[in-house]
Parts: sequence; structure tokens; C-alpha cells
Amino acid sequence: MNKAAFVAVLVLICGCTNNNYDNVSPSTLTIYPVYGGECTVNEACTVEVAEAYGGSEPYTFQSDSYATGAPPMGMIVSMDGTLTGTPTMEGDYEFGVCVTDATSTSECTQTEVTIAPDNSASAIIDSLTCAFINSNTYGNAKEYNFRITASGTASGPVGAEIYVSGDMRGENSVIPTTVIDSWTGASELQLAARGSGNSQITGWSITGVNDITDYFGGALSPWDTFEVHVYVFINDGLAASDYATVTCVRQ
Repeated sequence: MNKAAFVAVLVLICGCTNNNYDNVSPSTLTIYPVYGGECTVNEACTVEVAEAYGGSEPYTFQSDSYATGAPPMGMIVSMDGTLTGTPTMEGDYEFGVCVTDATSTSECTQTEVTIAPDNSASAIIDSLTCAFINSNTYGNAKEYNFRITASGTASGPVGAEIYVSGDMRGENSVIPTTVIDSWTGASELQLAARGSGNSQITGWSITGVNDITDYFGGALSPWDTFEVHVYVFINDGLAASDYATVTCVRQ
């Protein structure tokens, strides 16, 4: 066999080309981090955080020592290389993850995941009533006293604020502030909605007495109808709202 033919046969047997080398997995066990994963606070999530090549399959993944960083609270590194669970706090987390192959060879790397805040919110008025209390006559005017009571639920993330307000329909007359317990603070919403970990909803209620002075007397008027609004604000932006109306019947 001449030299040229020998070289041709050798190349044919070897199949050695640069492209083939690109597809060969490393013979030694190697672990690579997977970046870009994102989950949301208080939502169940599974996201890949590491991959392994080489060595001897099957692979088993687990968290590295917490000295290199801990996974988000409420989540664990699963045996398949994913981070799974329900995170309870937002933030960017860097932590170690290791892989072990069938020969008990281990390798570790650092990976990271982002936990986004839960910006979902709700505002609901479940009940709104107006009860007649009494009336008084002052010359040509008659004053009617009513008790307005409203209750409902709201939810929001840490830092959210609940605002409840009420006013009369018609003439833009405003119910005195003694009727409305205007603000429920962000800390109270956080404690009731998220802090316990058992419920995402907090209840609210307002009650107060108002009087309507009628200089014309007699018939029911639009000024006897009240509106109550409830709002949830996140970072000064309106995230959820609800309103209801009730007519106060004179006696």
C-alpha cells in the first residue's frame, strides 16, 4: 500500500475531524451552573440550577456547604439539579451545589437564582350597611342620624398600604373623618397578610355615625346614598380597589 492510500485509510478508521471533538463529553466529571432562574415569593417554583457532564451516570445533586451560601428560604436543591419549593423572601441568592456520579466522584460549583417580589393584591368589600338611628327637627331643617358599617378583605406584599374612604353621593359632600378609620398601616397588613405564613388575606372593618340635614324635608334624596372605597397601594401605585354604595332609609 502506498503512503497516500495508507493515510486515507487511517483517516477513515479514525474519523478524526475538529467537529467531532466538539461533541465529545469530558471523561472526567464536570458540573456547570445554570443561571437566569427566577421564582416569585409565595409561589411554588422549580428551576434548573446546575448540569453535569462526564463521569459515570446517573448523577445525584445536592446543596454544598452553607458556608458557600444558602438557597432561598423554603427551597431545596433536588437530586435532579433543580431548585424546588416555595420561597418566602425576595432577593438574589448565590449558593453552592454539588454533583456525585455512580463512582462516588463529586464536583461542586456556585450558582444563583433570583426571587422576585409578589406584587399581587386584592381589595374586596364584603358588606356595607346603613342603619337609621334617630332624627331631630331644627326649625325648617330636619337632621337624620345614620350608622354606616363596612367590612371586607385585602391582601398585598410587604410594604403595601390599605386605604379605606367614604363619601356621600351628590354635591361631593364628604363624610366626616369620624366615620372612617382611614388608614390601616403597611406593618399591620404585612403581619396579617404575610407574616403568619398561614394566610394571605387580612380583614378590615369601619363603622361610624353621620347626620344628614335636610332643609327641604320629606322625600328620600340622592344625598342619602353613601359610597365606600377600599384601595391597596404598592410603592405608591394603585394595585387593587373596590367600592360599594348603600342607601340610608329615613324613618
